[in-house]
Amino acid sequence: MTSLIGSVHASPPGVSTSAAGAHKPHSRGFTMWERPVALGWIDHDNSTAPDWEAAQVQRLARRLGYRLVWPDPCSLLPLRDLVRDAGADAVILPAPDHLGPLQLNSVMHIADVETVLPRLSFARWRCTEAEQ
Repeated sequence: MTSLIGSVHASPPGVSTSAAGAHKPHSRGFTMWERPVALGWIDHDNSTAPDWEAAQVQRLARRLGYRLVWPDPCSLLPLRDLVRDAGADAVILPAPDHLGPLQLNSVMHIADVETVLPRLSFARWRCTEAEQ
C-alpha cells in the first residue's frame, strides 16, 4: 500500500516502467559514482503536453548529471516538502510557469531550480551569517 502523504518514483506519473521502484533519499554526501537527485515537476493544470514535457525534463536531468525522481501524483504534501522528502538537490520544470512565485521562493530555500524552456537556472538561496 502506498502512502498518500508523499513519496517519489523513478518515472513520471502515468508512465509505467520496470525501473520505477522505491527511492531511498541520499544524505547529500556523494561518492564518485553517485549522482545528485533532481525532482521532476509538471503542473498538469498548466501543461498542454505532459508526456512531451516529462521527456524534456528527463533529457535535461540526464544532461545535467542528475538522477531524476517524480513525486507521487496522489501526494498531499506541498512541493517544498516533496523536495525535502526526496533529498533532491534540484527541481526540474518544463517551463517557469509550472511554479508560482511563492512556490519558487519556498523551493529555492532548499534546492536549485532548472527549467527546460527557456533554459534557466535558479540557484538556491544561501544563508549569510547574519541570517543564521
